[in-house]
Parts: sequence; structure tokens; C-alpha cells
Amino acid sequence: MKKVKLPTTVESLQAQLSKERKEHKAELKRLKKELDKEKLRSLANSTMIDLAEKMFNISIRKKSDAK
Repeated sequence: MKKVKLPTTVESLQAQLSKERKEHKAELKRLKKELDKEKLRSLANSTMIDLAEKMFNISIRKKSDAK
């Protein structure tokens, strides 16, 4: 198990917490950006399937009444 060195002064604790907070904010920003990109990709795929179904008059998606 990895041992964590705890800060001994209030200032060092505040500095560590500030650093961790910045890292968490950066990670959250990255994840939100990734989520937005994935939502856009999903919308593009759905739109592409809709257009293909109309244009080629074929059924691509599964029907809900599958046996």
C-alpha cells in the first residue's frame, strides 16, 4: 500500500488542496468536453442512419417488436 505524506503546516496543506482543486477542475473540464464531443458524434450517427433509411428505403434499426 502506498504511503501518503501528509503536510505538516497549514500553508502546505492549503497549497496541496489548491493544487488538487485545480487538477480536479481541469479533469472535469476535460470530461465535459469529451462528453460534448461524444454527444455530437452520437447525433451525427443517428442522423446518418435516418438519412440512409430514407434515401435507400431500408430498415437499419431494430424494430421494437423483435421476438
